Amino acid sequence: MRQLADMLLKAQKLKSGVDEARARVKVQTVEAEAAGGAVRVTVSCDKQIISINVDHARVAAAGRPVEELITEASNAALKKAEAVLKAELSKAMDAAGLSLPGLF
Repeated sequence: MRQLADMLLKAQKLKSGVDEARARVKVQTVEAEAAGGAVRVTVSCDKQIISINVDHARVAAAGRPVEELITEASNAALKKAEAVLKAELSKAMDAAGLSLPGLF
């Protein structure tokens, strides 16, 4: 019975920790760029695009299609956001006393 109570307590701590982590990542942002800053993409760490900035002069100098640069910068920003999200969720797992390596 004690083990079940411990598991339930850990589950409650985990849910609370995950909820807090999700709230934190909604307000955190990361940025990535392509072609030396020709395109900059900012995303929230819950993987929502916040802004895309295009320096048209740099895009022309880069000699690559703007769509390609936007895709490159967006993918890089989303990877950064994913890393932040995983780190926050891992912290929540640790705080709940759970260790499941490789889950996030």
